[in-house]
Amino acid sequence: NRMTGRLRRFLRPMQALAVTISCEHLTSILSAALLRGEFMTQADPHVKALWQWHSVEEIEHKAVAWDVYATLDGAYRTRVVWMTFAIALISFRISTRMVHMLRHDGLLWRGSMWRRAISSLSSSV
Repeated sequence: NRMTGRLRRFLRPMQALAVTISCEHLTSILSAALLRGEFMTQADPHVKALWQWHSVEEIEHKAVAWDVYATLDGAYRTRVVWMTFAIALISFRISTRMVHMLRHDGLLWRGSMWRRAISSLSSSV
């Protein structure tokens, strides 16, 4: 995306690779949760199939960036620092997109939607 593209201009190659493996790791965690969970029970079957395929693809290619980093003897500390950044980045991006979609659908300020969301999240933990 544009943000990480701009950031990469200021990073050394191993730092940029650490950002990549961190983002790949987090998206594979989200993908595994999507495959295990009941997140899309009401989705159109074609949309659900597309997201399931994409989730499998995310999990499968996570190892590619990691294998390169490990082969190049990437430092643990570098991974930890950039994983922290990746968690903040992905959390921000998910949150802003969720707010945008809820506002668009007129649900952002609807209490019943938030109660259902919190109940759903707490039952899946």
